[in-house]
Amino acid sequence: MVAVLQLPTALRGGQSLVEPKRHRIVVENDIPWMSNLAARRYPRNYDLEAAEMWMRNIVLRQPMVFYPIRTDHAFMVTLVSLLPWLPGEPEANVVLLCAENDHVWDGVRLARASFDWAVRRNCWRWGFTSDTKFDLSPIAQRMGLIERSPRYVVPLK
Repeated sequence: MVAVLQLPTALRGGQSLVEPKRHRIVVENDIPWMSNLAARRYPRNYDLEAAEMWMRNIVLRQPMVFYPIRTDHAFMVTLVSLLPWLPGEPEANVVLLCAENDHVWDGVRLARASFDWAVRRNCWRWGFTSDTKFDLSPIAQRMGLIERSPRYVVPLK
């Protein structure tokens, strides 16, 4: 008799042993590339200098709070936060996602990696908090996310 090894698959968190890793952690040398991509993909009022300072001085200096990852064509930053009234229920939120025009699926791969990281960090919830002009509902539904409603804002300008 021959024993056959069955590899586990990723269902609700945890990386599959057969799926190759397609992302890596952002390092300081990636910031010029990220700034260039953001300058092309974000609106004119996007403050590149402030975003670069935030990435360099806040995100990359707090690896227990932020998860900055990238592929060759996209990058994502996930933040772990706690609500004061629910300190035992950490929540992971994608606060920044940026991808080249023809590489939207890199964003999905990064989202999966972010989700797996949140599971490893024992988070109770994972989601997108960033506002975008793109409709992410088909991707969100495919990933099993539920919409948080109601959400109301007052435009100040």
